[in-house]
Amino acid sequence: MNKKIIFSLTLVLIMAIFCNAYSDELKLIGENATIAETQKTFVERYIGIINSKEKESFEKIIHYSCLNWLKEHPDFFEEILKTKFRHTIPEGYSISIKDIPDSDPLPFESSFTYPIRPTHLIMLTYKKKESSSASIMIQAIEQNGEYFEIMPCPKQELLEKYKNK
Repeated sequence: MNKKIIFSLTLVLIMAIFCNAYSDELKLIGENATIAETQKTFVERYIGIINSKEKESFEKIIHYSCLNWLKEHPDFFEEILKTKFRHTIPEGYSISIKDIPDSDPLPFESSFTYPIRPTHLIMLTYKKKESSSASIMIQAIEQNGEYFEIMPCPKQELLEKYKNK
């Protein structure tokens, strides 16, 4: 199997573990629940971009500090896009949101850096088929009334392993 694919799958696994670690603390936002307008706008925009597979639009929802790092590492950024764009999110998804307190450690800080600390964890869950579902974890921050995705950036050691594969 291609080493870059293995690396991408490892990132997906890391996010799945992260999702599981926080799943008990997430609050489910159902159809009739209240969601902040800024959160709703971000989620709708995010889903539209994921479904359209538009890189340029996706770049606009990533926080600029993370985007700058990703643009300095285009091969890694392309792997992230492939992982993100493999999803197509249908109607009927559910949203879970959790504030991330400053006192909480961020996941995998030994291998990843965060150019800016995320303040919210947003999980989108949707049906893939009648008997299966998928979830997307989004670490986000609200700034000036707008949400942006925070992408953890691999530390140099992990990045070297990626480049050498």
